[in-house]
Amino acid sequence: MNIETGNAVRTAVLTRLVEHAPKPPGRTVLMKWAYLLQVLRGVPLGYRFSLYNYGPYDASVLNDLSSAVAEGKIREDTVRYASGSGYQYRSVSDETAQIFANTDRGTVPHDDDVEWVLAEFGNCSASELELVSTIVFANREMTRKGQAYSRESLSRRVRAIKPQFDEDYILGQIDRLVTSDVLSIGDASGAVVEGGNGCCN
Repeated sequence: MNIETGNAVRTAVLTRLVEHAPKPPGRTVLMKWAYLLQVLRGVPLGYRFSLYNYGPYDASVLNDLSSAVAEGKIREDTVRYASGSGYQYRSVSDETAQIFANTDRGTVPHDDDVEWVLAEFGNCSASELELVSTIVFANREMTRKGQAYSRESLSRRVRAIKPQFDEDYILGQIDRLVTSDVLSIGDASGAVVEGGNGCCN
């Protein structure tokens, strides 16, 4: 995939996420949705995610958001919180449809993937997505290294990265991801999980 095609895919997918999100997403939420789309659905975004304080991160996602804002495809609003300020993104028009119409259909056939990530994780808060994406990251790293692990050992690994989360809560999120077929862990198949699809129901 060449650079121009890659940029078109990223811009289209990020704009589509903003357009169809159940509420205006912030930077962290969009970062994690992009990560989950790339690693779980194989969407060819071409990002190089590393694990940071807030979970998987690639500054290129923020660059692409800035480009989309500058091109008038989405709108960036500053939001004030008690602890400081942040950003939210909103759709501005039918730009997304135009992007998809003007882009080779073979390079951006990802509407189903966008719908999937929003159905599974669209109601997650930024904090919840930090945890979910860290679980997925740790799971993939342990698998890549050929390390044998259970849901408990995965939980301990995640808690070492995210100590602000209670171990029982981490285990609950792992079980939900397993039930939703997002993760595959040998001893988690018998876990009792309440609630609906995704992680934040």
